This record gives sequence, structure tokens and C-alpha cells, in this order.
Amino acid sequence: MITQKKKREIVEELTPKFRDANGFYLIDFTAMTVEDAIRLRKAFREKNIEYRVAKNTLFLRAIEAAGSGLEFPDGTFKGQTAVAFTYDDPISASKVLEEQIKEFKKPIFKGALIDGEFFDDSKLEAITKLPTKEDIIAGIVGSLASPTSGIVRAIEDPAKGLVGALGGVIRDLAMVIEEVAKKKAA
Repeated sequence: MITQKKKREIVEELTPKFRDANGFYLIDFTAMTVEDAIRLRKAFREKNIEYRVAKNTLFLRAIEAAGSGLEFPDGTFKGQTAVAFTYDDPISASKVLEEQIKEFKKPIFKGALIDGEFFDDSKLEAITKLPTKEDIIAGIVGSLASPTSGIVRAIEDPAKGLVGALGGVIRDLAMVIEEVAKKKAA
């Protein structure tokens, strides 16, 4: 039995995580062995994702104490629950979970709250298809790098070349933004 003091300490530890994280993945760790848990924790740690197990009531108290307006559907915190907290890239945890589930059939994905939107257990595949922060950056960098030859031509023919090069950058950037919006809407 956990003492009241220990419960307060756990809530105090979890509260800033619910305040600061940008993604929350709820996981049912039923039937996971110690080896499974160690493997999952290691995979999360490699992606800078924190993984915490606690009593559901303590998670709920920490969410309330965080005062961040996080809203999880009723019944989300039932049964065995662990939470993976993402700080850098909210999509990275979905990719870790998908790999673990495909290979080991564990753990069970219960749902995720990303940017205020809740994705239920049927949406893991949809989340993994969203672009990661790295994907978005690579797309933008690629768009910015590709018109460098156009900039060189712009220097040679300032009036015509510069307009063309900048138009290409803007067009490429608009396409990247449109793709991100489409994937996020899916």
C-alpha cells in the first residue's frame, strides 16, 4: 500500500509533465514482462520520451493539478495505465509504439492526446503517418536548398532571376505546409 506522502510525491512529480509535454500516449501494459517493459522504456528513452506508470487516480490528480486544460475522454484511465510523455516531437512515440506492437504484440495502445486532440486506440496508424518534426524540417530545408541554383542565376540576371527563385521557394514552402495540413487532418 502506498502511503499518502508517497502519493503526494508521485503527483508532484507527474504534474509538471502534464503541464510541459506536448503529447501524451496512454498505454495498457497488461501481460508485459519485465523484459518487455525494459525494451519499451529503452526505445522511448532513445527518442527523449518519458514513460511513467502510476495509479490512475494519481494520473488524474496530476492532470487536475497541472491546470493545463487537458481533457481525456471518460474511461481513458481504467485498468493498467502508463503514460508516455513527449516533449520534442509528439509523433515520435507513435512510431516507437507501432514498432513494438508489430514486433512483440505488446503493449496495448489506449489512446493519445496531441495538441489538444484525442486519438483513440484505433488511430495509432493514422498518427504514425503524420510527419515528424524531423520530416517537416527536412522538407523545409529541402525546399530552401533547391532554389540555390536559381539564386545564382538571379545574381546574373537580377530582375528576372530573383523573382523566379523566390517564387520557387514560396511555392515549395506552400506545398510543404499544405502536405502537413493534409496529414494532420487525416
